[in-house]
Amino acid sequence: MVKLIFMDANGSPLARVFLKQSLITYVAIGSLIWIVDMNMCEQLTPLYRMLGGATFHNVWHIAAGLGAHLLTQSQVAQRCHNLGTRARMSKTLFGLVSVVETF
Repeated sequence: MVKLIFMDANGSPLARVFLKQSLITYVAIGSLIWIVDMNMCEQLTPLYRMLGGATFHNVWHIAAGLGAHLLTQSQVAQRCHNLGTRARMSKTLFGLVSVVETF
């Protein structure tokens, strides 16, 4: 079984925060939206037409991309921790996206 250093006692607390955000974004939000879209596509088609073609599938892509970004940031935070570099969470893109910032 793969050991996640994020969950180890020596893991970075910041990396754990990013990992939790990633799982919430990708698994809880993205997957739920994808399941609804796949199972209710026919019923949602009139709504999609009213929205000019915007679909839940588009939202899934955003959630999946953000989840992948946050997972990458958790790895960056853990690497900073392992190297002894001070790091903190910083907001970018109008305060919507979190990134690791060294200081």
